[in-house]
Amino acid sequence: MLLNTILYFFSFILVQWVIPISKNAVIALNEDNYIIFIEKLVKLGIPNIYLWLTMFYAIFHCALNLFGELTRFGDRQFYKDWWNSSYIDEYWRTWNLPTHYWLMRHMYNPLRRKKINKFVCGFMVFFFSAVFHEYLISGALGKLHYSAFIAMLANWPASLVQENLRKMKLINDNTVLHNVTFWISFCLLGQPLCFLLYFRSYYAQNPHLL
Repeated sequence: MLLNTILYFFSFILVQWVIPISKNAVIALNEDNYIIFIEKLVKLGIPNIYLWLTMFYAIFHCALNLFGELTRFGDRQFYKDWWNSSYIDEYWRTWNLPTHYWLMRHMYNPLRRKKINKFVCGFMVFFFSAVFHEYLISGALGKLHYSAFIAMLANWPASLVQENLRKMKLINDNTVLHNVTFWISFCLLGQPLCFLLYFRSYYAQNPHLL
């Protein structure tokens, strides 16, 4: 019953807001009307957050706990308070703990034991994750686009820049300000922009659907 409610809510947000806004954004972009495109991009931010939180709740809170109960899995901490993240690296360490622990155990730590530089190890982890993200999205659409790959891989240098700025004390410890910046850049603008790029690519192959 709960799963059906989540699916209905997800479908409602998708059909009522996301698809119409995305279609108008693609039309504006095809007509080089960048003002309207930016307006639709910002407008897409709120329904995107609803979809993001719905997906997160369905998978990490409901499904994984259900499977944990069925398999009697002892460790039920599948996420931490990622919504309070102030920095990119903090977010990736807290929002998806099963994947984070798997990457640390099977990629990062073995590479570090081979005396490989930690920056190279971090790049390898983000590169693997970027390939996997691109595979999931492009596989579903049936076409390579590389937006998810580039966006995911860009998190690596961005996290390094933030880390160095913190070490140099060029950015303060105002966690509220950094958290607001994270939500705006990552959820309100970053994800919708990536979504619209794939949306445009899909409708470029199927223009009759616009």
